[in-house]
Amino acid sequence: MKSRREFLLTLTAGVVALAVIITPVIADELLGMITKIDVAGKKLTDANMDKASKELALLSYRMAVLGEIVHEYPPTKKKGTPKEWKELSLDMRNAAIDLAAAAQKKDAEVVFKAAGRLNSSCNQCHSSFR
Repeated sequence: MKSRREFLLTLTAGVVALAVIITPVIADELLGMITKIDVAGKKLTDANMDKASKELALLSYRMAVLGEIVHEYPPTKKKGTPKEWKELSLDMRNAAIDLAAAAQKKDAEVVFKAAGRLNSSCNQCHSSFR
């Protein structure tokens, strides 16, 4: 039983480490995708939404999964609290799910708002835990 426990702890640590490493990469990719769509900086066009909706939804769901994974693993040596970590990770997950849903519906206005909400949750968390 001890080896099974060690295996699960190692697996969990690996998943958390992977999430910590991959989250910024996916976030940068998602931001790049939104920037590419949002050429004017204020409005998304229907043509751009048609081209990017599938990829944007996929990236958003990846961000939601990462938010769910890191939820239970707050850092111990940062200025933020575990409670704040959990709230912000849920905000990230929920905003990413909303962004994915908006992308699937190809609703440009809702995509823009959801992307702003996701960006805000990232900035809040990184200001406390980075």
